[in-house]
Amino acid sequence: MDVKVHEDYVSIDRENLEVFNKTGLKRSSENRFRCVICGEPACINNSMSNCGHKLICNWCAARTFRNAAEAFEWMNKGD
Repeated sequence: MDVKVHEDYVSIDRENLEVFNKTGLKRSSENRFRCVICGEPACINNSMSNCGHKLICNWCAARTFRNAAEAFEWMNKGD
């Protein structure tokens, strides 16, 4: 599936991974991450990711993919 990601995808994804590796699931309601599709702030509670990699907010997930399984399939594919 061809998904249009944010122009700063690489740096957003890198920062999300760093934050996730440092804090994991702690303070899951704080907007410490950014969506790699829209670039808006996101928290663990309102997003989905592969341990911080390819983190997408629920709004972008709903408008981009037909279902959660399709979103996770995209996340598990290589960049």
